[in-house]
Amino acid sequence: MSKTKKMRRLTVLAVLALPSGMYLQTAGCSSSSSIAPTTAPPGGTFGALVTVHVVGGGRVYSQPTGVDCPGSCAHSFIFDQGTDGALSGVRLTAEGTLAWKFAGFTFNQVSVASRGEGPGSCQPISRQSSPAPAGVDTSSLSMTLPPAEVTGTSEAEGGAFCSSYTRIPAAYDVTATFVSTSPTDGGGMVDGGDAGGPDMLYDRPTLNAIGRRIFYMGSTNQVLWQTDDGAQSTVSYGAAGGFSHGTVTTTSLIQKFWGGSSALAFQSSGTLYGVFSPFTTTTLFSFAPNCAALTADGTYAYCFGTDGTYARWSRFSPSTTIAIDNGFFNVSGLDNDPGQSFAVFSDNGGNVSRVSTTLFDGGMPQTDAGLIQIATSQFSPHEVHVLGASAYFIANSSQLASAPTIGGGPVSSIGTTHFGLTSFAVDPFEAFIVAAIVPSQGVGQSSIIRVSLPAGTTTTLRSGLTGVGGVATDGNYVFWTDINGRVSKALVP
Repeated sequence: MSKTKKMRRLTVLAVLALPSGMYLQTAGCSSSSSIAPTTAPPGGTFGALVTVHVVGGGRVYSQPTGVDCPGSCAHSFIFDQGTDGALSGVRLTAEGTLAWKFAGFTFNQVSVASRGEGPGSCQPISRQSSPAPAGVDTSSLSMTLPPAEVTGTSEAEGGAFCSSYTRIPAAYDVTATFVSTSPTDGGGMVDGGDAGGPDMLYDRPTLNAIGRRIFYMGSTNQVLWQTDDGAQSTVSYGAAGGFSHGTVTTTSLIQKFWGGSSALAFQSSGTLYGVFSPFTTTTLFSFAPNCAALTADGTYAYCFGTDGTYARWSRFSPSTTIAIDNGFFNVSGLDNDPGQSFAVFSDNGGNVSRVSTTLFDGGMPQTDAGLIQIATSQFSPHEVHVLGASAYFIANSSQLASAPTIGGGPVSSIGTTHFGLTSFAVDPFEAFIVAAIVPSQGVGQSSIIRVSLPAGTTTTLRSGLTGVGGVATDGNYVFWTDINGRVSKALVP
């Protein structure tokens, strides 16, 4: 019979007063370099109490799980002596974020106090943290810390009685240092705007996150983006200038996600949600039709259902469906006019059309006076963006194009074709477009381009990227997500 590894986490119980120059081992994680003094309940005496401090742009995680942090975090690993788990120890792995390189581990010699397995009157038990184990390469991305049982000192006045309860797991206090590989801008972020290197603005929200759509919201000067991790999606927000960021919501896998200048909408497991300033999630309708395309403004979320329906829901009266029209099938893209009077959608029949956001006549769209075709005979148009008097879209899978929203005007091709054109964003001043070119998800196969308006001159802003999920722009910078779940930023010249 194979040996079974037994491990259990020590949980927080109480706060103890400690002598000067000593800290108490904790379990948990923090984005700060300071660790609050907490203690653990009685437990085994063979194991490793591991504290990690991350300096710079990186992350350290452990196997078995327990340590996973930027900033500082700690975990108590307790083993049954002699089992396979005890023999393998605790493996720490360092991983640098974009434009940060791992510089090495350092073992700090500090006094560590924690709860032993004796009575409370003999607590805490203190000992020195262990130095680097023999044979460990502190410059390697991974290293293994062996568990052990050591003899500590009771800080209580228990005399000979407490001396019988001084066996305690070994303690390790480790600093992982990461150094920047790119110049920094005035905000302290890695900035590739001048040097051509990547700029990691926000790290991934979960360990295995994959970056998807991202949108810039001019009303609050923030970006919102979607990441997926297995069967779970996270919607996050962050200031366009960096530093201030957080999670809007975590939900089951998101099927559709689209934003405007003041709000966004997404659908997950049949439920339609709106995210309006100040970035709180509103459940709009629990049994909405599957949205073929959706969008949002400051008041409403709009959905073209796969069943042909076209409806909206208000943030002020959730669960009330406001039917607009029906008979719209094979819709592939949707965006609404910032003035909230009409929306523009594309369909797989090769059309890009304008439709009222309020008119409902109960008939088929061909008889709807609110429907105006603004582009026809376009092969698989999609990814619609409305700005000013123009609707921008992708035509023929690889060509940026535009047409006047009023209808009757020519369809203009913007620049040359780009194989792998997946998403784009229009500068708020309509001076340029930024676009993601992702011919494959292979390493280094993605790029970000700038296409001037109206001339269509193309400039490559970034190349050698991997799995770009979406792009956004505030008119000065381009923001994008990647296959590692991070948000990056670079100057647009």
